[in-house]
Parts: sequence; C-alpha cells; structure tokens
Amino acid sequence: MFASPTAWLGFSYVSIFSQFLAFFAWYHGMSIGGVARVSQIQLLQPFLTIIFSGLLLGEQITHREIS
Repeated sequence: MFASPTAWLGFSYVSIFSQFLAFFAWYHGMSIGGVARVSQIQLLQPFLTIIFSGLLLGEQITHREIS
C-alpha cells in the first residue's frame, strides 16, 4: 500500500522544517544563551506537550497518564 500525497507532504514538512531548519535555530539560540541554560528548556518539553494536547486538541488528561 502506498502513502497518499497528503501523507508525503506532511512527511516532507516535518523532515525539512522540524528537523533541518529548526536545527539551526536551536543551536544558534544555545550559542547565544549558553548551552547549559538553554538546553534546560528541553526538559520541559514532555510536560508542555501534555498540557498543550489538553488545551489545543481537547485531550482528556488524567493522573494515570501523567505518572
């Protein structure tokens, strides 16, 4: 089974923008603010993902999912 053109478009977007171009922005930000300080922001990513999935996508967040 082949992927649809929409699926390939989404894959291309994620590959180019999220992986390649954001790489340069992230490392430029770390060079400006310091690696130790700025890289700590990445530790918040799982928590922010859970919070925004509830706010933006209407996901129901329970205690069991968090722990």
